[in-house]
Amino acid sequence: MVFAFPWPSFIGFDMPYPVRAIVSLVLFVLASISDLVDGRIARKYNQITDFGKFLDPIADKLLVTAALLAICAERNIYVWATAVILMREFIVTGLRLVAAAGGKVIAAGKLGKAKTTLQTTSIITLYSAKVLGLIYGPIEKYLAILGDVVMLAAVVMTIISGVEYVVRNKDVLRGSI
Repeated sequence: MVFAFPWPSFIGFDMPYPVRAIVSLVLFVLASISDLVDGRIARKYNQITDFGKFLDPIADKLLVTAALLAICAERNIYVWATAVILMREFIVTGLRLVAAAGGKVIAAGKLGKAKTTLQTTSIITLYSAKVLGLIYGPIEKYLAILGDVVMLAAVVMTIISGVEYVVRNKDVLRGSI
């Protein structure tokens, strides 16, 4: 986020937009890859912990939310997508907290992982559209259209995975009332 958003002018530090866009894209891609690699290593070496099951989805949410907010702030678009994604994440996180209070850790499911993959892909595509558009202008339009399509798919999967998550864990809600 340090690179995604312009700094207030009174601080006296600001990077030109092209530099911020490139650095933001590279950092987002690296963070996304490190999350993917971390999960694979944990599964391969049977290093899965309750702490990891709890923290990894939160880290995913923070990464995606920060990037979506940057896209919203920069282009004043995808506010609706960001709102839907945030609502789902608050519901799921609340359910996880209720479960944790009862001593149960709920790991991310396959639909949740597909949702995160689509969200990440849409963000990378949209960031890439801007960055590559700086180099070769006409490509921005086509990548932006692709980003729009993937973002729509991400929002649909966000809703589906949220409903599935609540239904799959309805016992947690029943036990808390």
